[in-house]
Amino acid sequence: MGLRAALAAIALVSVLCGGAVAQSQGDTPPDSVSASAPASSATPVEMYPGTGAFTKGSSAARAVTTGEQGDITLNFVNSDVKDVAKAVLGDYLKLNYEIGANVQGTVTIQTSQPLKRSQVLPALEQALRLNNMAVVESHGIYKIVPLADAQHIVHVNSAKRDGGIGYGVDIVPVRYINAAEMAKLLEPLAPAAGVVHVDSTRNVLLIEGTTEERQTLKDDIALFDADWLSGMSFAIFTPSHLDADELVKELNQVLGGLNSPVSSLVQLVPIQRLNAVQLPLTITLDESMGMLPNLKLSMFPQVVVGARVSKSGNALPQSGDLQVLSAPIDVRRAEPIVLTIDQIVP
Repeated sequence: MGLRAALAAIALVSVLCGGAVAQSQGDTPPDSVSASAPASSATPVEMYPGTGAFTKGSSAARAVTTGEQGDITLNFVNSDVKDVAKAVLGDYLKLNYEIGANVQGTVTIQTSQPLKRSQVLPALEQALRLNNMAVVESHGIYKIVPLADAQHIVHVNSAKRDGGIGYGVDIVPVRYINAAEMAKLLEPLAPAAGVVHVDSTRNVLLIEGTTEERQTLKDDIALFDADWLSGMSFAIFTPSHLDADELVKELNQVLGGLNSPVSSLVQLVPIQRLNAVQLPLTITLDESMGMLPNLKLSMFPQVVVGARVSKSGNALPQSGDLQVLSAPIDVRRAEPIVLTIDQIVP
C-alpha cells in the first residue's frame, strides 16, 4: 500500500568475521532464512547468513608442466652475458634471440638440480633481472636489453592473453573492489620492482615486471578480489512498539559506542521506508493505555474505538490518511471488535 505508520522498522546489518558464523568453511548458506519470533514477541526477524569469507582463501593456481624431465644444468659464474645468452637461448633452448648493443655485464647462474626446459628461461630472466637486464619477447624473438629500455618496448597483454615469459605489462581487471583500493592493498605486498598502474575508469590494474613479479602480483590480486558482500550476514528486525532511530541510538550505546572494538563489525542501520503497517493487528485496550493518569477507561460507560494509518507517521490526522471510527461501545463488552480501515481523511 506504500503507507507508513508511526511505528518504525529497523535493519541490523551484521558484518561477521570468518569463523563467527555458525558454519564450516565448506558449508553453503541458504539464500534466506525466516526466523519466526516467539509467540510472546511482536518483532519478526528475517536472517540472511553470509559465508563469513572475505578473501578467496588461496591464490590462483599457477600452471604446472608435468611429465617433463629435468635435463639441463646451468653453471655460469661471472660469465659474460653474451656467452650466457648464446649457451642458454641458442644452444639449450634453440630460440631466436638478440642482444642489445648497449648490453654489458656478467651473470652468475648455478643450479644444484637439473632444470626442466620450461624452467630454464625463467631462471635466466631472474638472473638477468638481478643485473638490471631484462628479456623481452617480440614476434618469437627474445631480446636481452637493459631494464630501463625494457619498460619502453614491452607490449601490453590483454586480460584474456597469457603474458608468457619475459618482461611485460598485463591488464588485470578487478570485480569486487575499486582498482585504486586494490593498488593500496598491494603496496606492502608487491615486489620491490613491481609497478602497478591504476585505470579507475575501466576498473583495471596494469602490472609491469618480469614473469615472476607479474605472477606474484596476480596471485595477490586474486586473493583479495573476492565477493566480500556475500560474506556479510544481514538481519532485518521490524519492531512493533519502538522507533527505529531511537532504538539504533540505544543499541549503539549497548555495543560500546563508536569507539567500541566491535563498531566496525556490527552496523545498525534504521530503514524508515520499511514502516509498512502489518495487518491484521490485534490490540487489547486496558487501564494502562489512558492518555492521562486521571483518565481511565472504567470512568466512562461507553467509548469510541478508532484506528488510523498515516502516510507521514504524524500522530495527528492528515488529509489522505486512512482511518475508521466505531460506534459507541460499552466498556464492559468482552467480545472482540473488528475494525476495517476504509475511510479516507478529507
